[in-house]
Amino acid sequence: MHIFKKSKFFPAALLLTFLLTGNVFSQSPAQDSLRNILILHDPGNFPGSDTVRVNTLNQLALTFHPSDPDSLLIYAQKAYDAAALVGYKKGMAESLRYIGVAHYAVGSYDQALDNYYRAAELSEQLDLKGSLASNYNNIAIIHDIRGNNEAALDYYTKSLAINRERNNERGIAYNLINTGLIYHNLGRISQALDTQMEALKIVENLGDKNGMALALNNIGSIYNELGRIDDAIEKHRESLSLREEINDRRGMSSNLYSIGFIHMQGNRADSASWYFDKSLKLSRAVNDLRGINKVLVSQGDIASNRGELEQAEMLYLQALETGKEIGDQYITARINVKLALIETKKGNLAKALELARKGRETGKQIDNMRILEVSASALSEIYEALGDTDRAFSYFREAAQIADSLNNFEIQRRAARLDADYEYFQREKEWMLQQQEREMLAQRKSNRQTALIIFILTIALFLAILLANILRNRKKLQKAHNALQASYTQIENQKSALEKQAEALTKANKDKSRLFSVISHDMKGPLAYAFMAIEMMEEKGTAYREKTLPLIRENIVNVYNLMDNLLEWSRIQMNSENMELTDFDLYKVIIEVNMGINNQISQKGIKVDNQVQRKTLVTAERNITELVLRNLLTNAIKFSHQGGKITVFSKHINNHIEVCIEDQGMGINPKEIAGLFEEKTISKPGTANEKGSGIGLKLSKELLEKINGRLWIDSASDKGTRVWFSLPAAANQTSDGTA
Repeated sequence: MHIFKKSKFFPAALLLTFLLTGNVFSQSPAQDSLRNILILHDPGNFPGSDTVRVNTLNQLALTFHPSDPDSLLIYAQKAYDAAALVGYKKGMAESLRYIGVAHYAVGSYDQALDNYYRAAELSEQLDLKGSLASNYNNIAIIHDIRGNNEAALDYYTKSLAINRERNNERGIAYNLINTGLIYHNLGRISQALDTQMEALKIVENLGDKNGMALALNNIGSIYNELGRIDDAIEKHRESLSLREEINDRRGMSSNLYSIGFIHMQGNRADSASWYFDKSLKLSRAVNDLRGINKVLVSQGDIASNRGELEQAEMLYLQALETGKEIGDQYITARINVKLALIETKKGNLAKALELARKGRETGKQIDNMRILEVSASALSEIYEALGDTDRAFSYFREAAQIADSLNNFEIQRRAARLDADYEYFQREKEWMLQQQEREMLAQRKSNRQTALIIFILTIALFLAILLANILRNRKKLQKAHNALQASYTQIENQKSALEKQAEALTKANKDKSRLFSVISHDMKGPLAYAFMAIEMMEEKGTAYREKTLPLIRENIVNVYNLMDNLLEWSRIQMNSENMELTDFDLYKVIIEVNMGINNQISQKGIKVDNQVQRKTLVTAERNITELVLRNLLTNAIKFSHQGGKITVFSKHINNHIEVCIEDQGMGINPKEIAGLFEEKTISKPGTANEKGSGIGLKLSKELLEKINGRLWIDSASDKGTRVWFSLPAAANQTSDGTA
């Protein structure tokens, strides 16, 4: 039985069917020219021209690939018949290969494989190494599609050995690309990546942009599996760029789909849909039915996950039509099962049952365990909804057994859940019987207990009257005690308030001293320098002015930022009891702050990547939040290298939004981090020798604590810095970023 494992790289594998067979002609001019040659070399007019006619028919057949597999098959069959008639074995081998390609294009894999084997046998007899390598490659592709990984690897290896023997660099590269796909299917991720990298080097040396695009696409998919999402998207974009250069719209569609699929995996349905729409448009433009089908199914999955069942059903039905047009029974079976699940959710259980059975029957016909697995799982859900627990349990057991061979742990968990449900159902029946017995015993006891209850109530009434008298007297004593306690509490509160006032006054005096110290040192110095520089500019020429103005501007910006920090600090000190906490969108604040410091960002060529989701709502004082973000982003710019990158992202943890400003700059020695928040001001020059007051970070931490936030740092020397701060999440903020 075949275990069908759908390769993540399936679109790339399909492109290889003809990469080793020669060039594909443009259709109209080439076809007209070749038909003229056929007329000239008609055996009735020119006896002995049969080989020319065979070769021309094969070339004409090739012009219909991949858009018209029916015409490809017709002309390839004519070429084979003509070659067989005169015993022209080389022509027969080529025709058989093209016949195989035509069957492959419509999903008739058995016929395709049979013709590839026959073509390979003839090629081996005639010692046609290139043709033999191509046939081995095509045989491997069929085994790959059917999930026969070991057989696919064997034939790819045979093809690779022939191409190495012939020193066919291009053939070697494409064999390596395909071999890497099999390594990936077998879970040998390291070998898969190494093989794709080796292939990429070869095609780069050859200047083969198509091969480069294929390898980069596959590397991107491997990076995605390894969790290196940014690297994965980057490789897919590099592949997309190459395919745009060579106008490979089919390949462009595949890249856009891959990027969309990554977004879908990350639960970013809107962005995934955007990429899927672009992919679908390209696939339709080139009539790539498999590409169209793939996108329609994924869009249907998104709609189904959103609960948009009518939309999902419409998309699946469109995909079903393309699957029928392709003639691929696997596709139609898979979609029938998906439609069955939609009908189950809609409550159309009879229709769901019909579709699931249809998918199951097709799975049996094509001997495909994956279809049998999902159809059994669907049937279990349907019978469970119908209340037929025995059949539901039976189909779940079947799905679990197939899933075990496919290492599908999700189905195993679901089977375990059904086991648990079944056991619970049995225990519930036992409990109901026991409950009935207990009720009967309780009824028998009830009569005996009635007399006892009446007696107890009488005694209780007597005791209640007695207790009421006791409580009345105790209440008077308690009232006097409470009055004394209230007086004591009032005195204690007054004492505590006085202590807090004294503490606040002491802190205010310290803050005032620190404020005047900062003003006298960090403001006086830059202003004095600016004043002196202006005087010197008056005395000296234009060259000195052009050199000095940027320094004056830097000093004034530093003074302005310091003044902004100090004014905000003073405002908070004076109004700390009257601060207004509001709900606002942190994403918008980051955008606004970004725009305010755009000049500083541009001067150092920094890229600021705001990954905070829209409508990330927090409850805080907006001005303080803006000041903190400006201070932290300014620090990140200051200590970033020219052309560096700053990333801002957030996490929703325990009713708080944690925000991180991450740079790739010079970093901080962990031993120095604690000292950044001490009373003594520490200021280090930036990567471009920028100056600062050293007060911004301490001030940010202090202000955040006043609005129920906090700030901390994660860094190491030469490894960049992550500065984190947290704010309370708004009451209507959910963990997925929606409000």
